Amino acid sequence: MVEPGEDFVEAARREFLEEVYSSEALDSARLAELKRSTIDVLGSPTDVYKGYIDDRRNTDNAWIETCAINFHINDINDAFNEVPFNAGSDATGASWNDCLPMAMYASHIDLIHSVVEHHDAAWII
Repeated sequence: MVEPGEDFVEAARREFLEEVYSSEALDSARLAELKRSTIDVLGSPTDVYKGYIDDRRNTDNAWIETCAINFHINDINDAFNEVPFNAGSDATGASWNDCLPMAMYASHIDLIHSVVEHHDAAWII
């Protein structure tokens, strides 16, 4: 979720640090260091989609909207081998996974397809 005064990119970086590195538990110096290294690795994202998404929670009076962005990392092993993952407070675990047969919610599969097309990649469902 985006906090008041935060933009989507800041929110995505914050959530990444919270869920993958349990950043809420870090001291301020370590958190600042981790933020700098994450920004260096993740760089500038590409907008994938902004707006309404199909979701089972949508009604005639309320609906879900999202902003999907893609941080592209060429070599995950080089990028993140310095800091071990440590799942945050509302995550059960943190690891890199292929996004093949896994539960997809809302319009996630369409968003992933957009990223695949953006990178001129192949994807078999």
